[in-house]
Amino acid sequence: MENLDPMGIHTGESVVVAPSQTLSDKEYHMLRTSAIKIVRALKVQGACNVQFGLDQKTGKYFIVEVNPRASRSSALASKATGYPIARVATKIALGYTLDEIENRVTGKSACFEPSLDYAVVKIPRWPFDKLYYENSIGTQMKSTGETMAIGRTFEEAFGKALRSLEMRVDWRQKTAEMAALSLEKALAPSEMRFNVIMKLLSDGTADVAGIAAVTGIHPWFVQKMENIAKAKKALSKNDMTLPEHAAEIIQARKMGFSERWICEATGRSASYVRSFSKANGIRPEFKMVDTCSAEFEAATPYYYSTFESSSDAIMQKTKRKKIVILGAGPIRIGQGIEFDYCTVHAVQALRQAGFETIVINNNPETVSTDFDISDRLYFEPLKLEDVLAVLATERDNLEGVIVQFGGQTSVNLVNGIAQNSGAKILGTSTDSVDVASNRKRFKALTESLGTPTVKSGMAFDAEEAVLIAKEVGYPVLMRPSYVLGGRAMHLAFNEQEMREKVHESIMASEGNPVIVDHFLEDAIEIDVDIVGDGKDYLIAGIMEQVEEVGVHSGDSAAVLPTQRLSKVALFKIEEYSLKLASALKIIGLCNIQMAVKENDVYIIEVNPRASRTVPFVSKAIGVPIAKVAALCQVGISLSKQGFAQFPKPKGLVAVKVPVFPFNRFPKADYAATSEMKSTGETMAFGRNFAEAYLKGVKAAGQLPTSGKVLVRECGKWSSQIEEKARKAGFEVVAVNGNASKISSVAGIGIVVDGMIGCPKTDRALCEKVIRAKIPIVNSYYGAMALFDSIAIVGGFAVLASKQMEIISLNDANAQIK
Repeated sequence: MENLDPMGIHTGESVVVAPSQTLSDKEYHMLRTSAIKIVRALKVQGACNVQFGLDQKTGKYFIVEVNPRASRSSALASKATGYPIARVATKIALGYTLDEIENRVTGKSACFEPSLDYAVVKIPRWPFDKLYYENSIGTQMKSTGETMAIGRTFEEAFGKALRSLEMRVDWRQKTAEMAALSLEKALAPSEMRFNVIMKLLSDGTADVAGIAAVTGIHPWFVQKMENIAKAKKALSKNDMTLPEHAAEIIQARKMGFSERWICEATGRSASYVRSFSKANGIRPEFKMVDTCSAEFEAATPYYYSTFESSSDAIMQKTKRKKIVILGAGPIRIGQGIEFDYCTVHAVQALRQAGFETIVINNNPETVSTDFDISDRLYFEPLKLEDVLAVLATERDNLEGVIVQFGGQTSVNLVNGIAQNSGAKILGTSTDSVDVASNRKRFKALTESLGTPTVKSGMAFDAEEAVLIAKEVGYPVLMRPSYVLGGRAMHLAFNEQEMREKVHESIMASEGNPVIVDHFLEDAIEIDVDIVGDGKDYLIAGIMEQVEEVGVHSGDSAAVLPTQRLSKVALFKIEEYSLKLASALKIIGLCNIQMAVKENDVYIIEVNPRASRTVPFVSKAIGVPIAKVAALCQVGISLSKQGFAQFPKPKGLVAVKVPVFPFNRFPKADYAATSEMKSTGETMAFGRNFAEAYLKGVKAAGQLPTSGKVLVRECGKWSSQIEEKARKAGFEVVAVNGNASKISSVAGIGIVVDGMIGCPKTDRALCEKVIRAKIPIVNSYYGAMALFDSIAIVGGFAVLASKQMEIISLNDANAQIK
């Protein structure tokens, strides 16, 4: 694999291509021979990764590092080549030799090196849009995920990988801003660098030699990008009115052009481009990933699209009904591995029930894109045109499409699939999905059901939003439509803050309304996961967020069962949940978010799909609810599956705790917001909340490192937090005013700062705390929960010296009984 970015950019941050494109035959064999020498000298048995730095001007090369194990690139290499590295390495660990191991993709011996007759491109996905952080990249890895695309040429694979990224909503604006800078600044290593290169080449403001000289990217790659730019410029003269115009469209398609790119270049609508392509026989064909350049037949159906005249995807007639399941694309903040968990569970359940399963996804890191998880895998962008192409190929005996397990990515395709393919959307109806996602229709539903919501209004522009905010009363929460992970969701306490933040919320809604809610201060947020079959509806879990409303639920710890709610509030939560699920006729999974203030319960939103809490609830109650939901979507009712209700955790308490990436972003703002920032989570069980919570916090690396706590301004909660900290055995250092005056944070074991509604964080202090790797608590309720829990176990001194007992869940249940 060859990195497009030069040395100095972490390989996890670089665009990568396989096979290598710019190495001469001499260079290739020189590095191959060196790698084999290293592996033999180290007596490696299993997987090994060798990283080289090559100076192609002098022919000198350097060994950067050797990892005698499976590495981050092992998954990419396995998916790119169809050679299952981890599986083969495991067999070797069990004592088999390479010639004794079968490669399940080819059905032949694993004792051969893959040979590719296609190009693979990987592009990282970064979280800069969530963290509002400068988008520079370098020697430290910051990306949260990646996409992979396969094509017959570099241009085709590169174009497909770019549109698989699901880039930040303001990427065009950012690209234009950066392209206007000096060449050195515009092309500095960043998230947007390749977009900027494409724009500079399209505008003619920089040439191949100049870009290669500034970036260190090989001229061959820049030339390929110029080919794409030239092709787009040529298309601007093509009005797609004559049959002879089809040849140019086919050529553009072979260079990775999407339907949208063609629309932009020609000025035609998507429907016109689609009909012109159909009339002229322009459609993608599917090739098989076979690892051996078709030297012998591959045994596993694992496909990619290309615009060539022949197809390998000739489906054998089957009596089994087919189900297409859409994946979630690259891992990023707000849409993580939880959705892949759901996809894999759905595939397992459906295959066991006798269905033929087909997965579409583009993430090389996930289990759903393993070659043997589903019956067929399409490694494709999760865009409407790509999904429609797969559905057209798989149309015979197609039962339908499941979109619930791919996060907002797949849900956003519901209407397009229903209107353009004739394929049935399985599970909750497309109309119900729209009711839940469209803020106006959803508000009408809640009013008709009598399920309370906070005072709110809908806006399509900034001035309208400001007027609504005055009407509903500050503070207000701005929530865009059709987004996930709190994207561009903002809290404003006054008109000035409203005007500063509302434009991003409107942009993220992409023409749909932004809802402006009156914000409930000091309320508790609740997550409810429900499974339904269209007639019966069961609550799988009611989760109480530890942090207060306003902190995104993905950034809050959560506990199951609830700890602070009254019986009256719990009754209302169950009543409202079942009312909403029944009204929407939920088939499959559904997540409902609510806010509770004393005994009053308010509906925040309903998501008629899998949520990020599904794995947590499944493990807490011991039922794989994604499997149950998948079977409901193909007509197997809850009663047929043997569920009259789901079990509740008795005696044991389950807690999930978020994990944040601040150590990679030292200049980030760690303040709590309504937009998600966490990149993962831990889960723990305990015989009470304190035990489970502290275990979860410890696993997340967030336990205090010393007995001194720094408490910055916490408004009306300051005295209560300080008192609880002292009761937990901490020495309290309270800071008000200018925190920049703190010259050192040495000796501080935990920082309480960044609460919602408090003065803005001091960025100088943020950086000091993050660089010192000091745990941070940025919510009132979170701080009090932590100090109360530490006090319950005997205080910080006891916690610091005590090893937590590890017992099995069965033993814990027995002790409780």
